[in-house]
Amino acid sequence: MGQRRRIYRDWYPARTQPAAVADGVAVQQRRGRIGDTWWSQRWLRALESFELEHRLARGRTYARRGQVLTVEIEPGRVTALVQGSRPTPYKVEITFHALGDKEWTRIIAVLAGKAVFAAQLLAGEMPENIEDAFADAATSLFPVAMHEVDTQCSCPDWSNPCKHIAAVYYVMAEEFDRDPFLLFTLRGRTKEQILDALRVARTKTGARKKRAAQEPLAVPAAPQPQPVTHELLRAFWCAGRAYPAAGGTPASDSEATQLLRSLGAPPWREPRVLEEILTACRQAAQEAHD
Repeated sequence: MGQRRRIYRDWYPARTQPAAVADGVAVQQRRGRIGDTWWSQRWLRALESFELEHRLARGRTYARRGQVLTVEIEPGRVTALVQGSRPTPYKVEITFHALGDKEWTRIIAVLAGKAVFAAQLLAGEMPENIEDAFADAATSLFPVAMHEVDTQCSCPDWSNPCKHIAAVYYVMAEEFDRDPFLLFTLRGRTKEQILDALRVARTKTGARKKRAAQEPLAVPAAPQPQPVTHELLRAFWCAGRAYPAAGGTPASDSEATQLLRSLGAPPWREPRVLEEILTACRQAAQEAHD
C-alpha cells in the first residue's frame, strides 16, 4: 500500500503540559463562565458562534492557569506572549477588521443623536443596546465572521485558533470587563477618540438646536383681499348650480316612527318633541317628493 498522504485535519501536535508560570495574566474566574459583564459575554458568544468551542475550551484552561504572560490591545490589533511547553513563550498576534472613517462618522452621528447613548458613554459606561447603534450605521461592534479576525501564533499547532490564541481571547474578555472601550479599540478607535468625537458632535447638535430656537417663527402672509367687481356683485345674488334630485322614496310615518322608537328614549325630558319634529320633517320631504 502506498503511504497515506498527511492532510491538515490528520495532524495534531501531541498533548504536552505547559511550563509553570509564576506571574502570568490569569483570569479571575476559576470555574464557570469567564467574564462578568454583558459585553464580555457577548464577545465570547461571538467567538463561539464560529464553531470554535473545542478549541476555545483548551484555551480556557491555559487562561485559568495564567499561561498568558502579556497582552497589549491597540487599535485593530492585539499582541500577546503565551507560555507553552517550550522554554520560549509563543508570540500571538490577532488583527481585527478596523472600521473606516466613513463608518465611524456614521456611528458617532447615531450615538450623538441619542442622549442616552452619549450620556452613558461619556460617563464611561457601555449602553446595553449599543449594538443597535452600530446596526443603524450598517456595521457591527462584535465580529460576525471569522474573516474579520486574522490570527498568528509562533507555535507548531496548525489549528486556528490554537490554545494559545484561545487563551488570549479569554484574557481579553476580562480586559473588556475592566474597560469596555477596548471593544472600540479593536474596531480602530481609542476611548479618547470616541469621547472627543461625541463631545464635538453633541456640541454641534446643541448649537443647531439653539439657533433653531432663536430664529423667529415663519408666519404665513395674510391672503390679499380680492377686489370687488361688478361681476362678483352680480354673482353674489345668483343661485349656485343645482344639485341632482335625490332618489328613493321617503319612509312612511309608521315605519319611521317604529324605527325611532326601537332606538329607545332620547336622553332628555320631552322625548315626544323629537318625534314631532321628525314627523314634520318627514311630511315635508314626502310633499317635496310628490
